[in-house]
Amino acid sequence: MKAVKLAVAAMAIGFAVAPAAAQLPNQPVYAIPKGVGLGLNADFGLGIDPSGNSGIAVRATLGLPMIKLTLGLAPDMMDNGENTLMVGGAVQLIPMPVSIRLQANAGRGLTSNDMGVVVGAVIGLNVPSPAISVEPWVMPSMRFTIPDVGGSSSDPGVSLGVNLGLPGGIGGHAALDIMRVGGTNFIGGGIGLHYMLSVPGLGMM
Repeated sequence: MKAVKLAVAAMAIGFAVAPAAAQLPNQPVYAIPKGVGLGLNADFGLGIDPSGNSGIAVRATLGLPMIKLTLGLAPDMMDNGENTLMVGGAVQLIPMPVSIRLQANAGRGLTSNDMGVVVGAVIGLNVPSPAISVEPWVMPSMRFTIPDVGGSSSDPGVSLGVNLGLPGGIGGHAALDIMRVGGTNFIGGGIGLHYMLSVPGLGMM
């Protein structure tokens, strides 16, 4: 049995796609990582939409052998003080050697009740390596915007990135996010660090 891990991700630095259609404002769409355990994430994002806003977010993840859950909160400190709460989950269909997960995230403003929903499939590759863990992944998705005032829109997007795990529990991750909204392409990326702690008792990796 492989050790079950507690993932503590810190210093996620990102450039976001259009925040109105994202599950968290000014944050790229990240795939919920593979593995079993609990994770705490602290993210910083810089929007490249016309507003140019930056933002921070905190996220927690719970990884079980077949199901992954996430909960996030992003305060909008640069615009109107709107806080956004995100919930999401993923179902593991195939674990190895190619990992396939179906993922859905939904973010909602706590004041305006505007919603952003992302639904997609995460395809990850487990790269054999004797010293480090390497998982490149791609996530094609549809992003839905549901304003509180009525009406909705949907736009295609894709995220791609890589997760790296180093000896001692330290690792890093990077992502690129592309979305087309109303004839305009939004492209952003993110990079960050995480720290992995082994915690027995939740199940197999």
